[in-house]
Amino acid sequence: MRHEKLPNKLFFGLIKFHMKILYSIIVILVTVYPPSAKAESCTHIPDSECEALYALYNATNGDEWRNSDNWLSSKSVSTWYGITIDLGHVVEISLNNNGLTGPLPPELGNLSSLQYLSLGNNHSLGNIPPELSNLPNLKEILIWDSDLTGSIPKELGNLKYLKTLDLSSNSLSGTIPPELGNLWRLEYLYLGENDLTGSIPTHLTNPEYLRSFYLSKNDLTGPIPPEFGELKHLEWLSLHSNRLEGNIPSQLGKMGKLESLDLHSNNLTGSIPPNLGNLSELYWLNLSSNSLNGPIPGALGNLPRLWYLRLNSNSLSGELPAFLNTTSIDMDLRWNCLYSSDPVVLATVEKRHSGGFLSTQTISPKNVTSVTMKSSGKEENRIMVSWNPITYIDDEGGYQLFYRKGSQPGYEYYDMTADKKTVSILISDLEQGAEYSFYVNTVTRPHPDNKNELQSSNSNPASAVSGFLSRAFIPIWKQAPEYFTGVVAANFGNSDFDLDLAAYGPNGVIEPNGHNHRVISAGWQMSKLGWELFHGDPYHEGFSWIELKAENSNKMGSIFLYGVSDTQMLDGAEAQSTYAKKLYFTRPLDEGFFAGWGPKIQMCIVNPTDEEATVNCTLIGSSGESTTTHTIPSKGFITGNSADLVKPDHGIVDGFMEIETTGAPGVIGFSRIEFPGVRTALGMDAVQATASNKFYSAQLAHGMNIVTNLRLVNTSRITRSVTLSAIGDDGTELANPVIVEIPAKRIFNADMGTILGLEGNGVVTTGSLVIEADGNGIIGDIIFANGDTLEYAMALPLQKKLFTEAVFNHIANLPSVFTGFAFYNPGDEYVLIFLEAFGTNGQKVAEKTLILDPGERISRTLTDPDMWPDFPTQSGGYIKIQSSHPIAGQQLFGDRSLRYMAAIPPTTRLEAMFD
Repeated sequence: MRHEKLPNKLFFGLIKFHMKILYSIIVILVTVYPPSAKAESCTHIPDSECEALYALYNATNGDEWRNSDNWLSSKSVSTWYGITIDLGHVVEISLNNNGLTGPLPPELGNLSSLQYLSLGNNHSLGNIPPELSNLPNLKEILIWDSDLTGSIPKELGNLKYLKTLDLSSNSLSGTIPPELGNLWRLEYLYLGENDLTGSIPTHLTNPEYLRSFYLSKNDLTGPIPPEFGELKHLEWLSLHSNRLEGNIPSQLGKMGKLESLDLHSNNLTGSIPPNLGNLSELYWLNLSSNSLNGPIPGALGNLPRLWYLRLNSNSLSGELPAFLNTTSIDMDLRWNCLYSSDPVVLATVEKRHSGGFLSTQTISPKNVTSVTMKSSGKEENRIMVSWNPITYIDDEGGYQLFYRKGSQPGYEYYDMTADKKTVSILISDLEQGAEYSFYVNTVTRPHPDNKNELQSSNSNPASAVSGFLSRAFIPIWKQAPEYFTGVVAANFGNSDFDLDLAAYGPNGVIEPNGHNHRVISAGWQMSKLGWELFHGDPYHEGFSWIELKAENSNKMGSIFLYGVSDTQMLDGAEAQSTYAKKLYFTRPLDEGFFAGWGPKIQMCIVNPTDEEATVNCTLIGSSGESTTTHTIPSKGFITGNSADLVKPDHGIVDGFMEIETTGAPGVIGFSRIEFPGVRTALGMDAVQATASNKFYSAQLAHGMNIVTNLRLVNTSRITRSVTLSAIGDDGTELANPVIVEIPAKRIFNADMGTILGLEGNGVVTTGSLVIEADGNGIIGDIIFANGDTLEYAMALPLQKKLFTEAVFNHIANLPSVFTGFAFYNPGDEYVLIFLEAFGTNGQKVAEKTLILDPGERISRTLTDPDMWPDFPTQSGGYIKIQSSHPIAGQQLFGDRSLRYMAAIPPTTRLEAMFD
């Protein structure tokens, strides 16, 4: 066989290939064993340990260490910075704060004699090598604040001689390995300030010689293991800033050597165990920022060394224990429900306290009283409950009022004030001649200093007997040429009542011929024009207000309607039955009022009480504030636009008006709104701000030029986040909920179709509106109209209270006029709604039961085919409404050609309305 020579190209190609392999081997060798490393540099320790040190240096960027003296030199390893040698082995590595950057190498597991590994305060050291478990003599691992990542290797549980494990202030994640409980010689465990999750393994309480245990600032959940109580040598237990829950185990009171217990900023509940008073060595106790309740145990006074006590930001309540009458304790008890009847203890606590004590405690108001209101010497069926405000008026909250009639079992919730400055609540429409009892407590909403909602204990009880006089107020009446005001009063009770009507002028004097007396029979209704009741002629150029008084019955419902003679300008409202110290006009300015239309606004503020009222009218807007003070005599009123009530040059835009009263028990307010050149009118009540944070409108419509305009006012002192939800007639969402932020003391104005992205182009979308704020202080209203012509414009306040019994006070079923209604079920259960319609003489003319599934809405007219298609022609009468669960609802009157409409809320009552 003949041998042939390889071609030159192939020959030299093979040589180049082998040279590349040889070069790669050389590079690897140089990397692992740099040229500067000489064999004699590691002659005093085993090669495996020398390799581990070189690996540590190279993996953590040793050339950039702050101090790398003698590393990788020919000098003895014992001279290398941070290395300690004993009997020819590396026993300690101490490179804290030395600029190490890079992952820890697994070769550290070759240092079989290593006892101390200290690498704290370095950078990006990566995962903890499980190979550390190969170091049987290791006593301390100190790798704190070094950007460790990953989980804690369960293999560390094999280090049976380990006394200290400090992995704190890193980015470790995952759960704590229960195998760490096998470290029975462990004395110091520091795993705090990481991202550890899960519960605290019970096995961690196995090492009986534990002296310090630090798991704070993680994301741990679950309970505190009661087995901690068996750690007889524990001196420091710190579990703060996690999400631990459940009670504080009473077994902790067995840790006789404990000096510091820090459990703050968790979700712990229950009371403070009294047997913590057995911890005779305890000097530091921090249980703040939890949800602990009950009193401060007096047994804590048995702690002779206690000097640091933090119990703030919980739900603790009750009397301060006597042991706090000492100057030796640095304490913080803020944002609880604590009080003291001992002025000496109180004075000491205030002196030693971190920040004010009384100014942060949610306690019950003092001196609660109840007074039956009077009008012209006659006692009314309304009671004013008053109290002294507490010192703590900062942070949001208010006073809750509870009532009980007679000897009924238990108290029922009535209402809550919008803030902790308010000192009274007027309760109206009470059963006549009945005794009522009341108590008040204080509520503070969650805030940055306390995640809990706090509720104080109940105040002293107060009681009063309601009188026999029912009053309602029609806040504005005008009967000029072509103008009318209609007054409706319905008796939906079972007995007749006398009705006195009086029309008052601005000075509080009854107008000439301004008095009328009627008897309203049981079940009957009166519907009259103002000139039919007063003066005897259709002309009344100025404004007045009308008072309706009925004795021996609280079953009166009343509304009023106003407009022009051809009824094209029409709107109305429910007659008001209560008055308040503070009210708000949501739309007091013509600029930006609604859809670019600038109206003529006539606001009226009425003092229906027997006392003179001092009223501050304040316009508040994006351009500032402006205030003017007025005096209103008893039964008098003031009227005018924003320039009249404040001042002509107020300069306020995008604003609302606040009405605050002193002197008299309260006032009422109403806006009469007309649009020059357009045959449209609106009526809007001034409203109170309460603690309600959820509101409803049973009417929402968009499309075919229909505009639904929403005005919200944030009367509170902080920004509110408000969620707007549009619910279709079938209970499904019409659009994704929209969240808006409303700054403190500012308004929000929006076309609902635009902000919700509802479909237009000839499609009419109908439904309900639900508004939910993240706190109290929101008020508002809603206007519906044809956006191009303002036809059928109507206004409604947002509904804050749902009802199960109500009355629509007027029916108009005529060839040119219809009556409609809408109901919305916001609950989670289906609702049965029973409707009964009556004529003016009390005769029942129709009845119907409706069924609404959760979230559903129904909107009907009286004569719809599925309602009462044969409903009689009548102008007058009313509708009783009874529902199996709370609902929202409203009534509509309108022209059948939709030139005009009026929207009016129903009459509701505190007590049951029907027998």
